[in-house]
Amino acid sequence: MKRAVASRWRASRWRLTRFISFLLLLLGLALGVSWLVGMLQVRREPTAKESPAERPIIHPTLDLARARLLEYFSAPDDSTRCALLHDPGRVGELWLDYHHRRGHSLPMLDEVLTATLIEDQGTVLAFFEVRLSSGERQPMAMVWDGAEFGLDWESFTAYGTMDWIEWVETKPAAPQMMRVYLSKVPDGLSGDDSAAGQWVSVEHRDSLQPVMAMVESESGCRLDFTGRQRIPVTAEFEFKNGSHGSRLHLTRM
Repeated sequence: MKRAVASRWRASRWRLTRFISFLLLLLGLALGVSWLVGMLQVRREPTAKESPAERPIIHPTLDLARARLLEYFSAPDDSTRCALLHDPGRVGELWLDYHHRRGHSLPMLDEVLTATLIEDQGTVLAFFEVRLSSGERQPMAMVWDGAEFGLDWESFTAYGTMDWIEWVETKPAAPQMMRVYLSKVPDGLSGDDSAAGQWVSVEHRDSLQPVMAMVESESGCRLDFTGRQRIPVTAEFEFKNGSHGSRLHLTRM
């Protein structure tokens, strides 16, 4: 009798143990499924992008312009110096042509004499008068592009695809790009064929005196001298033969 009772008690305990184990298993599965669903939901939810730190607003100052100017003259190599030019992607090739292929030496800075910050037609410019190591005093301009200053190297060197004196003496037929100053020619001095375009006076840093050039109407160039005596431009010029001999024409800007 005692054995039967003990046997039934052991059987009941075993069934209870199995039932509890089964419940624990179900609970574990439920917790596992819940965790997995939660992980999937977290992955599907778009993560909020970190807002980039606001860049500090940099205002153009003479100190910034002066620092970039000094950095240009103290640059250790050509690539660093070209990166400090205004419009480096275009002007960098001109710089290499001028100082390497054509052999113009790189001037060295002695001191900065004067500095002025102005805004001209929405563009901020820093003008400097410098003394080079040769003793020559020369103006230089730094152009603000919204983030940093770059050297207006074309104006500084009066860059052209030919040296000015050689060009005006030989008058080659091929057009040449030149960095010059244009000024308005007074009425009555424009010549007989003024209907074909606008006559202007052309000055180059190396010129002994200005020369006259015809801005062809077909070129589409429009020059406005309102409030200004001279306009700095980089333009394409060409000597053309006509009834009045070889004359200079501005064909493109």
